[in-house]
Amino acid sequence: MAASTSQVLSLYRKLMKESNKFPSYNYRTYALRRVQDAFRANRSVEDPKVVEQLLNQGRDNLDMVRRQQDNAPCHTARSIKVWMEVHQNKTLSWPAQSPDLNPIESLWNVIKMKMDGHKPSKQSRAA
Repeated sequence: MAASTSQVLSLYRKLMKESNKFPSYNYRTYALRRVQDAFRANRSVEDPKVVEQLLNQGRDNLDMVRRQQDNAPCHTARSIKVWMEVHQNKTLSWPAQSPDLNPIESLWNVIKMKMDGHKPSKQSRAA
């Protein structure tokens, strides 16, 4: 059965809605961006078989997003990992405490680079 435009749009809305539920700004933004980028990248796909495969992949990802965690220590404990494996629950791989997802880390990096290139003036050395 070929996927309809309404099915694709419905999946997009569901993925966006689930991504918006992340309490952490960094993970929420990352998830929203991944969903948007994936749909944009496949916007021009017209082959019904490929569209159906992508739709099934999206549904699987929706199930994973609903069970997603933020790699907090309580979520990465061995007992939790074992439970997830036993119950065959897959989660998307997320970077734990990644500076890529943390805007303030990027800002500190920019400040550090600017400060490294800055040489104190003679007046500030005397003070």
